[in-house]
Amino acid sequence: MELLKSFGRSALLALAGALLVLLALSNGLELGPLKYAANPSVVARILLACLGVILVVVALVTEWRMQRRGAQPEPQAEDDAEKIAADRFFRTLDDLPAFHVETAGARRISILGRTAVNILTSYQRVFRELCNAGCEVRLIFVDPTADASRYLYGSQFDVYQSNLKSAVGQIVALSADIGPRLSVRTTSDVPSFSLVHIEKPDRSSYFRVQLNFMHSRIGRDRPVFIVDEGDGWYAAFRDEFDAMWHAGSSFSGEAILGELERGE
Repeated sequence: MELLKSFGRSALLALAGALLVLLALSNGLELGPLKYAANPSVVARILLACLGVILVVVALVTEWRMQRRGAQPEPQAEDDAEKIAADRFFRTLDDLPAFHVETAGARRISILGRTAVNILTSYQRVFRELCNAGCEVRLIFVDPTADASRYLYGSQFDVYQSNLKSAVGQIVALSADIGPRLSVRTTSDVPSFSLVHIEKPDRSSYFRVQLNFMHSRIGRDRPVFIVDEGDGWYAAFRDEFDAMWHAGSSFSGEAILGELERGE
């Protein structure tokens, strides 16, 4: 409809311009009772003809622009435009760069996990090198004395206990090597996802968010997505981690290991 309206306006402009050109070139015009006597001034005729040509050009340009706009595909509805195929959005840990590459030059790394056993077991050397270079590492995981701990791995409570025992051993060993640059707290909340926040001084910080599955995928093949520092959701994930950190409890490796032994 808008295209038809524009076409009508363009046609009127072109018709008016053509009429002015004809009047400028004619000696006079008579249409029934209407009579037009041509201006004898050459300058006046040239100005009238120029005005007519300008109107015709404006009409042609307007029509061309509307034709181009009409030829372009209509934008999709907002809901459709926002849809992204899951396999283009989610990754796995194996799709990401190596951890030592991701964390190179980081000034702080913050980790939220159920037990964080995978990252602690796999990257002991990387954490030592980072902390020796001045990086700060914050780690928060679920308090084994909390009721929530019994359901973190679904019905596989024995797997949870084994993973936690291994993670605590890694934390104690790391703390002995790197001291206060490693800070650890526990939470009584159930994290709906695991987080790795890699903060760098060049504004290339980002979150690595990994979903927590209960049955089908509980290892490195869990879905992961990235939230860059420039993303509108970056602050939401940062605030969530900071809130859990401040609400958490201090870590005691001996107390946790003792709790696990009593549970066995």
